[in-house]
Amino acid sequence: MSINRDLNASINLRNAVGLTVNACG
Repeated sequence: MSINRDLNASINLRNAVGLTVNACG
């Protein structure tokens, strides 16, 4: 369960970074 939670957090972080890059660039 904790591994899946960490994976979801990693994906959410990557999505947030992607959205930020898209907004800036």
